[in-house]
Amino acid sequence: MRLGTAALLLAAAALPACESHRAEKMLAEAQRQGASGETAAAAETLRALMRDYPETRAAESARDLLPTYEGLLGVASRNRTRDAEDLLRRTARAVELFKEAHHSLPLSLRVLVPESLETMPMDPWGHELKYEASEDRYALTTFGADGAAGGEGENQDMRIEDGEFVSSPRWLEP
Repeated sequence: MRLGTAALLLAAAALPACESHRAEKMLAEAQRQGASGETAAAAETLRALMRDYPETRAAESARDLLPTYEGLLGVASRNRTRDAEDLLRRTARAVELFKEAHHSLPLSLRVLVPESLETMPMDPWGHELKYEASEDRYALTTFGADGAAGGEGENQDMRIEDGEFVSSPRWLEP
């Protein structure tokens, strides 16, 4: 019985050391991910570390680092959204120039390549812009990161109708 009790005490004493070691490995992995540009993965690893090993020193470090990674993710998201806004504006200008020159709207955006646009316009998430045209009106839409109608944040739709934004994130509006 004494040997069993001693083994249990020894195992109980080693448990925090094992948890601390695992937590430190997770912290090192998150830092490696961050250094290699995998910001979202780094933030997720830090969240898992704080959830799984909340009482460790590594979790304290994770709590300090996480806001930095979340801030970087927010900046990246806003940059992609701004890039989408710029793409919509450039494409609308190309449509307007075509309309001026030909007295009609292009049937598709392909007509604008390579004369007005270098390539087919793809949003920062890899989706083609949606182009709708009638006799004298047009609309350009990007559906955001998810490529589906609706959404918030990076998934929010942005739309230009006849050269004017009718849907865009509030923080982009003047």
